[in-house]
Amino acid sequence: MCTDFTNGKEGIKVNYNSCLLRTSIESDYAGTLTVANDKNRLVMAIWYFEDMKNPRYEVWENDNNAKGVRTFDVN
Repeated sequence: MCTDFTNGKEGIKVNYNSCLLRTSIESDYAGTLTVANDKNRLVMAIWYFEDMKNPRYEVWENDNNAKGVRTFDVN
């Protein structure tokens, strides 16, 4: 889960030094990460062990009109 990234013609480029969470897992993961409300965009880079050259990216953008807790769900 990283905060500093660009999304351009060549795809998503991530500054991995900006990551709030980096971990490896071997099965399903469900958890909660509390993020300061000044973060309007986040990217999740999902690296599969069998294909380390092609991560899957999921981008979350804050909906300033939403009320209550905002969630970033990935399946």
